[in-house]
Amino acid sequence: QIDNKFREAINLALQRQSQLVEILNANIENRHTLIYWSALALAILTAFLAILGSLALIRNITEPVNQLKKGAESLARGDLQYRVPLGFDAEFDAITESFNSMAQNLAEQKQLRDTLNHNLEYEVAKRTDELTQLNQTLQDNDVSRRHFLADISHELRTPLTIIRGEAQVALRKKSAAETDPVLHDALGNVLEQSLLLSRLVDDLLFIARTDSNNLRLEFSKTAINELIADCCSDMRYQAADKQIELHFSQAELPLQASVDAERIRQLLIIVLDNAIKYSPENTRVSLHSEINNNMLVIVIQDQGHGIEQSELPFIFDRFYRGQKVRRESQYGTGLGLAVAKAITDAHQGRIKASSDSSGFCITIALPLES
Repeated sequence: QIDNKFREAINLALQRQSQLVEILNANIENRHTLIYWSALALAILTAFLAILGSLALIRNITEPVNQLKKGAESLARGDLQYRVPLGFDAEFDAITESFNSMAQNLAEQKQLRDTLNHNLEYEVAKRTDELTQLNQTLQDNDVSRRHFLADISHELRTPLTIIRGEAQVALRKKSAAETDPVLHDALGNVLEQSLLLSRLVDDLLFIARTDSNNLRLEFSKTAINELIADCCSDMRYQAADKQIELHFSQAELPLQASVDAERIRQLLIIVLDNAIKYSPENTRVSLHSEINNNMLVIVIQDQGHGIEQSELPFIFDRFYRGQKVRRESQYGTGLGLAVAKAITDAHQGRIKASSDSSGFCITIALPLES
C-alpha cells in the first residue's frame, strides 16, 4: 500500500512537471515566433529604408551629373552662354563652378577669335585689293613695255639698215677709204657694230612679238638633216677661226618634221654660235639628230668649260649672262638663248641645258607634226 501511494505521488509529480515543461516550451515557442516575426518586420523595414536611401542618393548624384551632361552637350553644340545651375552639395557645386568658369573662358576666347578673324578678313581683303590694283598696274606697264619694245625695235631697224648700207657702199667705193687706213677701219667698225646692233634689234622685235602672241610661223615639211648640215656650213668659217671642228652625226633615216624652217635655222645658229663662242680652241662641237617618242631630238654638245649648276635654271632668261662670261668680258646681250627658247615654245617643243666636266649640252625636242 505504501508503495502504491509512493508511486502515485511520483506519477503525480511527473505529471505536474510535464505540464510545467509543456508550458515552458509553449512560452519559448511563442517567444521564438515573436522574435522571428519581429526580425522579419525589422528586415523588411530596413530594406525599405535602404531602398529609399539609395533612391535618394542616386537622385542626388544623377541630378547634378545630368546637369553637367546637359551643359557639356550645350557647349558641344556651340552654346557657350549655357551655365550649369548651383544648389547641389559642396563637391558638385565646386565642379559646377569650374565648369561654368571653363564655359566663360571659352566664350571669351571665341569672342576674341571672332574679332581677330574679322580683323584678319578685313586686312586680307584690303591687301587683296591693293595687290589687285598693283597687279593691274603691272599688267598695264607690261603691255606698255611690250608695245614700246616692239615700236622702238621696229623704228630702229630702218636707220640701222641705212647706216649699214651706207657703210657697205663707202667701203666698196674707191675713195679716200682705200687710201686712208684709219677711215677704212672706222667704216669697218661702223659696219660691224651696225650688224651687231641690227641683230640685237631683231632679237628684241622677235621677243616683243612673242610676248604679244603676234609671232607668225610658217610650218612646212622640212628635211631636218639637210637644215642642220646647212647651219653647220654657215658656221664653218666662224668655227675655223678657233680651229673648232663641227661634227654632225645624223640619223640613218631621213628626218622630216613640220616646222618653220627659217625659225629653226635661227634657233640652230644661235646655239651653234654660243657653242663656238664659249669653246676653247682646237675642240669639237658635236651635233646629233634622232627621233625619240615621236619627237625630233637635236643635241648640240661642246667641249667648253660649261657653267655652274646653280646657273642652269636661268640661262634661258632674257639678258642673263653667266658669271664666268661676265668675268671674261665675252661680247653678248643675253638674248640668244631666250630667243631660242621662244622659238622652241612656239613650236610646242622643249629645250633644256646641262653641263658637266665634258662640256655644255643643249637638247632640243620638237614635235614631228605642227
